Amino acid sequence: KAAYKQGRPIIDVAAEMTGVDVSDAMLAQAMDAKSAAGKKAYDSLIKREATEFLREAPAASYDIVIAGGLFDYVGDLTELVKQIAIAMKPGGLFVFTAEMLADGQGFRFTPDRGRFYFSKSYLQELARANGLSEVKLEETVASIGPKVWLGVFKK
Repeated sequence: KAAYKQGRPIIDVAAEMTGVDVSDAMLAQAMDAKSAAGKKAYDSLIKREATEFLREAPAASYDIVIAGGLFDYVGDLTELVKQIAIAMKPGGLFVFTAEMLADGQGFRFTPDRGRFYFSKSYLQELARANGLSEVKLEETVASIGPKVWLGVFKK
């Protein structure tokens, strides 16, 4: 069972997928997402803020949580990562991307792009504080735009 924003990469291996977003436009795109074989990406789509959705999710209910591009619009990730960790099954994976803050600590809002950027240490500290261990946290380049962190953490 998986809950996330970007389902296309694992359509064919997930038994069930739930997509969550506050944007009608993103939900419409998700509704049309299909695998190469034509299988729909999501079993259900929910219009909610991610932290609110996760607060109501049963504890230890997800094998995988993916947040592709979500952090960039949130800022302080303390409560969101806490809720993700609670919702994950033991041994579950949390996969995410986050815009990269190359200098400094914590996170910073950049008005010209309208996004938040995160330091590696901030992401690592949040994971540790919530019982998640780092599998991978590396710099990569998104399809368009700046460098991002690609993170995989395990419960």
